[in-house]
Amino acid sequence: MPIRDLEFFTTASNKGLKIFFNRGASGIDGITSTALGIAKHNKSAVLITGDLSFLHDINALLAANKNPVSLVIVLINNNGGGIFDMLPIKEYGELFRKYFKTPHDRNIKSIVEAFGHNHIQIESWNHLAESVITSMQKKSLTVLEIKTNSISSHKLREKYWNLVKEKINSEFS
Repeated sequence: MPIRDLEFFTTASNKGLKIFFNRGASGIDGITSTALGIAKHNKSAVLITGDLSFLHDINALLAANKNPVSLVIVLINNNGGGIFDMLPIKEYGELFRKYFKTPHDRNIKSIVEAFGHNHIQIESWNHLAESVITSMQKKSLTVLEIKTNSISSHKLREKYWNLVKEKINSEFS
């Protein structure tokens, strides 16, 4: 959901951001490979992705070794398909967990470093901002991992969207 929210809120921005989307099978197919191509063409790029999309295209880390580019991957790791928490299928307990949520329990740092790339565990918003700026200056791939909880993230997202709706309704009533 973060990339969908980013698109929604940046359409009104005048910052001149170029935002690309990889749709594939709902965005999971080759997302890191696509970002490598975008970084190569544009001299640098920032990819915002989830853990399942990242793991689905893990071989892109090998390709990045042969084609060094400035790519910063902001990896939102909620240990599975958190987007599915928003669908009615979540009511099916173990079936939902096994086939939709698909927790992986992988150590992302070990994977990234095994491919010879940089990994930074993000601890705060300031740490994220500093790490993006520092990492963009390198001609290498860096993964900035943000560990989250999909259930609390979903509730927080709902809270903020409801606040926006209330504000709009009160302003235009």
